[in-house]
Amino acid sequence: ADKLLALAELAKIPAILVLNKEDNAPAGLIEQVKAVYEPIGYEVYTLSAQNGTGVEALRERLRGKICAFGGPSGVGKSSTINAIDSSVDLRTGEVSEKIGRGKHTTRYAQLLPFDEGYIADTPGFGNLLLEGLTSEMVLVSFREFADYEAGCRFCPCTHTHEPVCGVKDAVAAGRISASRYESYLTMLAEVKLLQEKEGRK
Repeated sequence: ADKLLALAELAKIPAILVLNKEDNAPAGLIEQVKAVYEPIGYEVYTLSAQNGTGVEALRERLRGKICAFGGPSGVGKSSTINAIDSSVDLRTGEVSEKIGRGKHTTRYAQLLPFDEGYIADTPGFGNLLLEGLTSEMVLVSFREFADYEAGCRFCPCTHTHEPVCGVKDAVAAGRISASRYESYLTMLAEVKLLQEKEGRK
């Protein structure tokens, strides 16, 4: 999710989080996700495409927009589109019990007319590659860091090894989510590895 949000941030595409299968969520998980993302400005919608709860709120949010659903296989992208638009009948599949992931029921992206706009169903994925990104691009894709960069001694600051860093201090104090910071570090390491590989060619 953090990779998708980061890429949307860089492309200046407004992004929202949709948590499907809320009826199967472990106790406290939805509140935990909202506590991470809502304070930094991301809207979080919860629903169950299967029983219909929360579907109307998402339908209203997407009305008149051009939207794309993205996420791993099996999270219910096609099922959610079917739920918010009864005229659509996209093929859906089950999550594999053996591997715990979806079975790639959607095999190509398609743009569908939807309530004065359009909505795209996209194939699921296991991982998003970050080719073409730089370390600086990863940094600016985490919107909450900007509020604390004034506390960094060095400019630019990577928020990794520097001895005085407002972002690291904010993580330690709980003002920046530890999970978001870990996502940042993971993306940064991936981009650096890609840059090294490209440099050897």
